[in-house]
Amino acid sequence: MGAVVDHSDFNRIYDQYHRLVLRAARNYMQDPHYQEDICQEVFSKLYDRIETLAEECHVRPWLLVVTKTTALDMRRRLKLDYPAASDEKAQTAETELPVYDGPEKQILLRERQAEVFRALRKQNPEWLKIMVCLEVDGMEPADLAREMGISLPNLRNKIYRARKWLRENFLEEN
Repeated sequence: MGAVVDHSDFNRIYDQYHRLVLRAARNYMQDPHYQEDICQEVFSKLYDRIETLAEECHVRPWLLVVTKTTALDMRRRLKLDYPAASDEKAQTAETELPVYDGPEKQILLRERQAEVFRALRKQNPEWLKIMVCLEVDGMEPADLAREMGISLPNLRNKIYRARKWLRENFLEEN
């Protein structure tokens, strides 16, 4: 059993999880100001309900769930229909590549990358999000699994399937 949580733990919990909540909010809102608003609202809810959390081990999952619902509620309230941050990063990654030897090669590589992202998005949007979070954002698999609310073995299975599909559909074409 973990330690019981009360109001005296709030500042320590805030310091420990503030960045996690901001990162989770980034998955739902592009604007950093909205991300901060979500974070503030989540910790306000935590302060109001902190004594209902029986043990400290419940804090992290509670924060992630409340961040998601708060962000989705905010998007609904604001009637936002632009893509979540991970979709934006995928779109950015579709157009940004490091410079290679010559403009022709760079254009071909950029077109190829955009084609791969479009195909992956069409095949399975969740795979695209996973690959962008891992490969573009550099997120750790364990953190991504927690944020997605799935087990690490389940995430590894999805990564395996996405990479297998990519190999089958794009590696052979070289």
